[in-house]
Amino acid sequence: TLLLDRLPPAVSRLGALCTALAVSALLSLVVGDMSSLWRTTWTWPVAGAVAYMAIGATVIPLLLVMAAVRRMGAARTGITGTLEPVVAALGAWLLLGEHLLPVQVMGGLLIVGAVGLIQLAPPQSTGPGEIRDQRAP
Repeated sequence: TLLLDRLPPAVSRLGALCTALAVSALLSLVVGDMSSLWRTTWTWPVAGAVAYMAIGATVIPLLLVMAAVRRMGAARTGITGTLEPVVAALGAWLLLGEHLLPVQVMGGLLIVGAVGLIQLAPPQSTGPGEIRDQRAP
């Protein structure tokens, strides 16, 4: 998010995203254990799960993060992103019947409170040519 926030206006954010995904894919091929990939029996459900992981759980969320950085900056986007585990825990509680410890509930409430507080603060401009929240001051 910080790199997206600091890119010059002439640099394509989508190009930066594609470059980051390509570099991470190459690194995972070099560093990761790919032996199980070659032994995988590729059926339509397996291919669908892989496609979902690539598109639904990686590309779409990253595009949403890019839009959020453009609209509200890296700092707010990063802090707002901490809602993800809170939403996951709430979903596990509601849909799967998971039990949450009091400390987990308290942590979730603190995160929701922090995100609410940063959304109330006025937006800050960080540089020339930057596209940010267009609300009137």
